[in-house]
Amino acid sequence: MTYSKKQYCYLTMAFSIFFTTVSYPQDVENGNLIVHQSPSPKFHNISLQSYKGLPRFGTLNSYIKKNNLGVYPRRQDPATLEKYRKVSLSYQNYFKMVTFKYLSDIYMDIDRDRLTKMPPTGTIGKQKNSYDAQKYLRSLLTLCVEEKCKNGLNGKNEFERLRNYKTFVSENLDDLKKWSYMFYTNNSVIGYYVSDLGLDSYDFDKNGYWANLNLNVNIVSSGSGGRVSTIFEPKADYERDLMNKINIDLRNQIHPLQIFLAMSPEKAEKLQLNKVRGLYLVKKVKLTYKEVVSGYSTLLTLTYHYESPILEIYEDMALTKKIGTLSLEELILKKQ
Repeated sequence: MTYSKKQYCYLTMAFSIFFTTVSYPQDVENGNLIVHQSPSPKFHNISLQSYKGLPRFGTLNSYIKKNNLGVYPRRQDPATLEKYRKVSLSYQNYFKMVTFKYLSDIYMDIDRDRLTKMPPTGTIGKQKNSYDAQKYLRSLLTLCVEEKCKNGLNGKNEFERLRNYKTFVSENLDDLKKWSYMFYTNNSVIGYYVSDLGLDSYDFDKNGYWANLNLNVNIVSSGSGGRVSTIFEPKADYERDLMNKINIDLRNQIHPLQIFLAMSPEKAEKLQLNKVRGLYLVKKVKLTYKEVVSGYSTLLTLTYHYESPILEIYEDMALTKKIGTLSLEELILKKQ
């Protein structure tokens, strides 16, 4: 059976900067972090949150806990904020390193002795490759531990910038390239994608919630350095069947899809008393490299499909309070 390109776009989804992985020696800290250790003390380690021993993507655990009234405190603990900031930066660095790996061809043309000027529009070849390569290097400075490394492409004037650039390239570029080869070695990764599951009003006739499931296409910025996009490519029959059930164009969709989540009135009331206004949906997916395009804003494109039809639902972003499960094979969709 064949499907049109438009149909394939229906379940396209962006997974924020959090969609790539490494096959590199890993340590697990406190059972919830996968640490990809830098081969050099010059660079920060990259730590990803995990779920069931696999990388966690999408909505992250902010580590902020509700108070006794069931609400998040207005004033947040500085140590908690710093912990989350470091993890968020790790995800940015993670994405940058994977993109860096797939830009390896243009780095064969990089000028190590001079800063390449911006080529005219439409230019192709060595000059453009060198310019794009040098431009992307700036995004990797967040991996640096020491100030000398952080200032690699900066300076008060063109002479200082050139000196700093040449030093950065001679001391760090080859080490970064070697490290990047350790990422995404099989061009794919299996992990868990976590998304917010917005709840509508309780349906007393059906005993459950209609939950908002947003499948719109988004190109998510990774911060300085580029973007990442993911495209749904179904593999299993249940994925193709689900796609056939959707008869609206998600690219022009104003309201998200609504799926039914059965829940007893007692459980629903308990959630409301605990001031739970949304849930968290956990999907097991496989992400595969498709292409990277360098330029003004580098774009990495991945494809994905589901590794399991089972969707887990949690009350908390730490994924410790499980509500139940749904199956992609038996989803009830609300008619638009």
